Amino acid sequence: MPGVMGQTMGQIDPGLQRQWNDFFRNAWNEINATGTTSSPEVQLMIPRRFGPDERRLVQTSYEEHFLGGVDGGFSQQEVARNSVSYLANANMAGAVGNLIGGVIARKRADDQAAVQWRPSSNGDVVVTQYGMYMFYRNESMTQGKDTWWVPCNLPPQPLDYASFESAQLTAWDRLETTGMNMDGEPSTNAFITPVASLIFALWCRAMYPDHPQASEVVAGWG
Repeated sequence: MPGVMGQTMGQIDPGLQRQWNDFFRNAWNEINATGTTSSPEVQLMIPRRFGPDERRLVQTSYEEHFLGGVDGGFSQQEVARNSVSYLANANMAGAVGNLIGGVIARKRADDQAAVQWRPSSNGDVVVTQYGMYMFYRNESMTQGKDTWWVPCNLPPQPLDYASFESAQLTAWDRLETTGMNMDGEPSTNAFITPVASLIFALWCRAMYPDHPQASEVVAGWG
């Protein structure tokens, strides 16, 4: 299922994948040769953000996940202080070390288990030669172990390629990135979309031409 590292949204139709790859290759070659594209001008509900010659390359669906865990917790010092106080009152001081170690180990294991890929939003993504625009359809709501989608009224979010500090393609339709979220906090995200490899290649072109995956991804388009 989506949200697990390296997995995809489902079985990819080989014929459809070839069509996408043909499109990626043609768009990539044109942008590399001319610096722009002959695609129609971007028609969006918001003004173009990234340049007067910005052009829409493609619009399709996406699903976004983020790597997140639990908030709060307690420090090792707090564990030790509370454990010592309890054990002293119970006259069991000889077991302090074992209890402290066990509590800390359980806390660490719980935190690591809680850090996982969690759904964030889905909708449409418009890709241009300078970045992409996220048009939200639904956002996720989580209560305990249950997660469900609810309609979302957030405005479209423009993301230029400089928004990503790092990126890697972990499947044909899955791009994982690091950067800052809208609150200015570090964030690790996964975008599951048929155009993941095109977004990745354009990010490499703009930000990291020597990325070890760059030539492999482009060559994979055939």
